[in-house]
Amino acid sequence: MPVLAESLPTAGAVLAALVVLGLLFRPKRNAHLRLPPGPPQDPLIGHLRSMPATKIADTYHNWAQKYGDVMHLQLPGVSFIVLGSHDAAVELLEKRSAIYSARPKFALYELMGWKNILPFISSGERFRRHRQALQTYLTPESSLLKFGDVQTRAARRLARRMINEQPEDEEYERYLSEFSTTVAVYAMNGHEITSEDDEYLALGDAVARTFTETGPPGGTGVDMFPFLGSFPGWFPGAHYAAVGRSLRPIARRLLEHPMNEVKEQRAAGTATESFLLHQLERPDALLDKEELQGAGATVFIGGKLTTLSTLTVFLLAMILHPQAQLKAQEELDRVLGEAHLPTLADRKDLPYVEALVQEVYRWNPVLQLGIPHVLEAENEYRGWTIPKGAVVFANIKGISLDASIYTFPSSFTPDRFLPT
Repeated sequence: MPVLAESLPTAGAVLAALVVLGLLFRPKRNAHLRLPPGPPQDPLIGHLRSMPATKIADTYHNWAQKYGDVMHLQLPGVSFIVLGSHDAAVELLEKRSAIYSARPKFALYELMGWKNILPFISSGERFRRHRQALQTYLTPESSLLKFGDVQTRAARRLARRMINEQPEDEEYERYLSEFSTTVAVYAMNGHEITSEDDEYLALGDAVARTFTETGPPGGTGVDMFPFLGSFPGWFPGAHYAAVGRSLRPIARRLLEHPMNEVKEQRAAGTATESFLLHQLERPDALLDKEELQGAGATVFIGGKLTTLSTLTVFLLAMILHPQAQLKAQEELDRVLGEAHLPTLADRKDLPYVEALVQEVYRWNPVLQLGIPHVLEAENEYRGWTIPKGAVVFANIKGISLDASIYTFPSSFTPDRFLPT
């Protein structure tokens, strides 16, 4: 312990010296540019001291009220551009996607084994093949046909448990987690969860930890200085490297086990409809083995995390806004009566329920900051210069509060999405 205690200041001094030397000798390529506005920054370290550790999207939104909807933040060696309006996000990330589609290097996620997860793949041929494989299979129309029955069974089981068992708060969370895992794993490899001790339930919770316990995506010390990935966790800046290494077996399990199951079932003639089965049976394989494992994990992670977060926000909204809950219940009773419980096929006949769902998405978006993009060539916008290599992302939470689009944006008002 004394040796370790003595080594900490030394390691910190070495790291600090490396950072300072890197800053001092880095070409000041942005000094001549007219960058978008942003908060005051410090010499050498830019906005490092003022970057928020919590409520990041809210902080960026508050800053945008003062500095504008296109905001520049500087960290050692990299410029960040935060887009806080719908117009700016569409113009740059969609209309100019040819130069705004690259991804930064997510060194920590790669360390854990997530290099083939779609949001972390940079633009190019590999990205296009992954996206094609996912988009051609998981269309909204086909998903209803392929997975609607399983989703309906899982939803009714969830409803019965919440009504009949009067669970405590932590049990609510467990029930929602089980539902989201059930939906996600079936889409991935056709496995339907029917018991509380199913191995995929524990795996789903463990996979969620690989994202909730590893800091902001692309924003850890390992992402900024990838060489820290091999350093012990006590070394300054390398904490998340140790966490990432400890979580690597979880990623490996999700990548390998589901596809092995599908291959075994396919050989036995017992495989059921799923994304992985569909890709394995394609005569024109889009993805190699590791890429297909990553694409399958993308299906699971996207379905698990977004569904769980959305349901949690929905329950919060219903608790805080019982009048909206009552209005939705009245529509369900009026349209469906006692004939049957609602299914996905009924959505078209339930305009208020559909509007309520859209307002849940807007009111508290589960993905509050968009996936970061990297600008591949210097670009002009509104008289500002956005430098090549800048990391650009949308503040989705801020856009959802844009008063030029949404009247009284802080209020929960499903009626705003009703057809006029």
